[in-house]
Amino acid sequence: MKAMILAITVAVALLCAASFSTAMDDTGLLIKEDCTRCHGLGKVCQNLGKDLVWWESTVSRMQSRMPDLSEVDAANMAAYLAAPPEEFAKICQ
Repeated sequence: MKAMILAITVAVALLCAASFSTAMDDTGLLIKEDCTRCHGLGKVCQNLGKDLVWWESTVSRMQSRMPDLSEVDAANMAAYLAAPPEEFAKICQ
C-alpha cells in the first residue's frame, strides 16, 4: 500500500513538472511568434533579463498593438522574459 501511494505521488509530481515545462515552452513559442510580428528577436534579446516591472510595462505597451493577446499570456511573457530559461536565452547567443 505504501509503495502504491509513493508511486502515485511520484507520478503526480512528474506530471506537474511536465506541465510547468510545457507552459514555459509554450510561452517561449508565443514570444517568438508574437514579438516577431513587428520586430526581430534581437530587440527582445537586447533586453532579456531586465526586471519584471520593465517587462510588464513593455509587454503592456506591445499588447496595445495586439488586442488578441490575453492578460494571462501577457503576464506569462513578462515573467518569462524577466527570468528567461536557459533554452530561450541560447536563442539570443
